[in-house]
Amino acid sequence: MERNLTTEVGGIAKGAAIRDLRLRWMSKERASRRRKRLGYTVTIYNPRGLYPRGTVMVPGGVFSADEKVVFSVVWGGTWERLDPDLPYSELQGLSPDCLRLVASIMLCERRDGARCRFYPEAQSTPKIDKKRLRLDREDVIREIRIFLIDQLQLCTGGSCARFQIWH
Repeated sequence: MERNLTTEVGGIAKGAAIRDLRLRWMSKERASRRRKRLGYTVTIYNPRGLYPRGTVMVPGGVFSADEKVVFSVVWGGTWERLDPDLPYSELQGLSPDCLRLVASIMLCERRDGARCRFYPEAQSTPKIDKKRLRLDREDVIREIRIFLIDQLQLCTGGSCARFQIWH
């Protein structure tokens, strides 16, 4: 199935048609059963942070930031998968693979430029119920972005917070 993004996101894609990925969240029950397996974990970031504009792709992960939504998607596992006896940490909200992605962005900051302040929504790290996503393709990232915006608007009654984005 193909969709025209112009009607869905206010013309952002200039009418480009893309594949419909039929994205959906993994149910809590299924995610609990599969918590020690690898999967696509989404991290949604809070508007309190300061994020670089654009998309950063690394093998097995992507970070995307604009005024409507800031998120990352990584293929990986949880801390529990690595060591079930780890003590609580504020970084538990970021999976090991997401932490690698965020660290790679922070290590690329310019000394005289703006400083990134990542503020993940630690209580919200849903998994996408897909066996394979091509995170190196712009149309897939665009589809994930549309899906997240739709989901966030459902949760917030139609309003999305404004993010602090720098160029």
